[in-house]
Amino acid sequence: YRSRKESESAVVIPVFEDSGTLLALMPRGRILISASGAAPSETGLPRLPPGFRYTDVVKWGSSLVVPWEETSFTDVARAGLLVYPLPAR
Repeated sequence: YRSRKESESAVVIPVFEDSGTLLALMPRGRILISASGAAPSETGLPRLPPGFRYTDVVKWGSSLVVPWEETSFTDVARAGLLVYPLPAR
């Protein structure tokens, strides 16, 4: 995914697939949910402080497990996991 048409850099979008449902972690902690035959929906994760970012998404039962980290170029400082309830559909 390119963040702008004229941009030469790309953004990595982590995607998790579970029984035909796709979960995509978008920039700024937005989760797109797409199930086969249904219109996509979106939910937001809690906002992280400046310098922190979400890095992946996994569905575990009725929850999302989302790692986060504080980054400074190639170094990682604080990091952790957010276990967040998956919105009811």
